[in-house]
Amino acid sequence: MVDAVDAWKNSLSIECRNLYTKFSDIYSVRTRHAPVVIPDSFIPKVLRWLGNSKQLLEGARSQLITSIENLYTQESTIFNPIRSKRPGAAGGATSETLEYVSELLQATEKDCDFCKYKNNTARDPFGSVDSQFTLTVSNTFKVEKFHSLVLWKHHNPLAIEEHELLDAMDTAQKWFQRAHAWDKHYTIPQVFWDTLPRASASQMHPHLHVTLAREHYYARWNHLYFAAKKYAEGHNGENYFSVLTKIHNALGLGVQFGSASVLAYLTPTASHEIVLLSEKPSRDLYLLLYACISALRDDMELYALSTGMVFPKLIPSPDGGDLPAIIRIVYRGAAESTRADIDSFQLFGTVNVNVDPYMTIRHIRKSVARQKERSL
Repeated sequence: MVDAVDAWKNSLSIECRNLYTKFSDIYSVRTRHAPVVIPDSFIPKVLRWLGNSKQLLEGARSQLITSIENLYTQESTIFNPIRSKRPGAAGGATSETLEYVSELLQATEKDCDFCKYKNNTARDPFGSVDSQFTLTVSNTFKVEKFHSLVLWKHHNPLAIEEHELLDAMDTAQKWFQRAHAWDKHYTIPQVFWDTLPRASASQMHPHLHVTLAREHYYARWNHLYFAAKKYAEGHNGENYFSVLTKIHNALGLGVQFGSASVLAYLTPTASHEIVLLSEKPSRDLYLLLYACISALRDDMELYALSTGMVFPKLIPSPDGGDLPAIIRIVYRGAAESTRADIDSFQLFGTVNVNVDPYMTIRHIRKSVARQKERSL
């Protein structure tokens, strides 16, 4: 990352240097080395953690720490690749993972309320949106006046296929329209999706939380809204998200699919965070979403995922400065792990992520290429 930024900064191309200026206007990058003295008695154990790599041991003695801060959103992330080798930090599926998920599926299906949605779920006053693969039910314990669930009509959250995801997104958009018709003051569509208990899913059965808010975005989306607004005000109305996409593409951290883009985010909130952007909800965006999920779930065997989505307001603001369609996906850790994926440092300090975003985007790029072949 740092080498790429340095090369970019010193490019002979005026266009590249101009884009680097935009990068440095948004991002602050800082590096430092942290020296560590490892006693001889401790070396054998550290070496085991490092896969018996003497090269990594030397890296552990002088650890390169990189901080990236977004000056507009105030998001900041610290990267230290060596930390990914610490005990309990490994990702990806193991035989224990697959056995755990299989047992959890069997244990939860028999008494699953969502499988018995006809009798064991609540309803919205404006009825349910029911399609071939999904349907909506009201959330019994709400966080918003309009807060419902989109349920898939099968129990396995790791078996959602492309057509089923497209169906769910279409069902969500129809629910937004019904809720908005019931009360025109509610205009801000949002979706929240957790897969597996490790990602805080309260039910094993796959489902989306759909909410419609009024007046302003929820806090995290609001940060992006004000950041984009501030950037536009200081840059002759230039679109913040377009610049963000250009920056990530220039660094090799972006992939385009039709009218939608995906970025391996420079300031992730958790491991493997990717951000999808599109001017509005579209089939391209949903197909790209499936390609990303396929890369994470099927190629990288990362099963516990949390996803947040926000879509353009159903009644646009007069100033035209509303958020576009944004989808953020993060990995929450090994499905069977009992270790929390958030600590006091992240709650009260800053985010520490030790996964190389270039590794994530490589898998995303391959999956998007397959998606493009299927779409021809």
